Amino acid sequence: MIKPFIILLLFISSILTGCVRTKILDDLHLDSAIGYDYVDKDLIQATVVVPIYNPDKSISSETFTETSSLSKEILVKIDTKSPKSVETGKLELVLFSSELAGQGIFELVDNFQRDPNVTTNLSLAVVDGEVKELLTTQFKNEDTGRYVSEIIEQNTNLGLIPKKDLHQYMFDYYSTGKDPYLPLLKLENDQVEVSGIALFDKDKLVGQIDFSELFVFTVLAETSKNGSYKVQNDTFVRNLGSKRKFIVSNNKTNPEITINIQIDGIIRQHSGEKIQQKKLYEKIEKQMEQDIKEEAEIMIKKLQALKVDPLGLGEQVRSRTRNWDEKKWYDMYPTINVKVKVDVKITESGVVE
Repeated sequence: MIKPFIILLLFISSILTGCVRTKILDDLHLDSAIGYDYVDKDLIQATVVVPIYNPDKSISSETFTETSSLSKEILVKIDTKSPKSVETGKLELVLFSSELAGQGIFELVDNFQRDPNVTTNLSLAVVDGEVKELLTTQFKNEDTGRYVSEIIEQNTNLGLIPKKDLHQYMFDYYSTGKDPYLPLLKLENDQVEVSGIALFDKDKLVGQIDFSELFVFTVLAETSKNGSYKVQNDTFVRNLGSKRKFIVSNNKTNPEITINIQIDGIIRQHSGEKIQQKKLYEKIEKQMEQDIKEEAEIMIKKLQALKVDPLGLGEQVRSRTRNWDEKKWYDMYPTINVKVKVDVKITESGVVE
């Protein structure tokens, strides 16, 4: 005999199930990318990319563009243009123009953080130029949103740029003693390329790291396993792994920070002087240590001048200081003494010409 409470439970479940709004996949447009451009202080322009799977099995993209003062309203207005409801269930990428990023992007990013249909590994990036132009460009036989996402993913896997997604951006934003940063993209001759790193003061773009500086920024910013470095125009060294360690002294008064970077690598290509292997290794190691140290210290001074701390130096001092004063830290940050020590170990060589 079925117990009364089981019958009641089944009855309630059937009622609740009947109240859930069902969505038929064929009746939806699942967007793969959304991009935002600055119009004026009251208006933003959004471009939504939807993948189209054609009968001949080719893939193209359809875009919808609208302008509004509210990001949520934009998506509603886009729905009025689309034959199907536009949903964020497969959203992979959100782009911001550099002009808009200079005004602040927190409100837009926060909307995605609160959207239950959006995953926290959503890719975020800044575009040097107009986002609409980039997203309305058709790249090969592939959805534009997926294509651009794969470029970011590949450059991350290659160690050219640190990994940054929605979760990591919000973590950096709310962190005490650290500022966010995002990949910087550019459309050049109908090709998308990673052109550097966009630096933020909280949610406002204030500067950038250029492409030529990416290797040094990456080994300063995180533990990395990939990437390559050019030494004296005749040698390429592949980074097999890098580690960093912070040493903080005088943290209660006038902090001094030393960043120890350890890099293990192999010589991928060498076309310079032919010398005995051990001496070649020693020569490359010494040159890399000197060059990276100089470039890193110049970069840190640049970050201090911009008053942004993407490396989390403030976080390192805060974790070692009782009653840490955030305001006092940011007042002294531009002038604190930061030194870099680099230890390079070449483990083997690849192609030597």
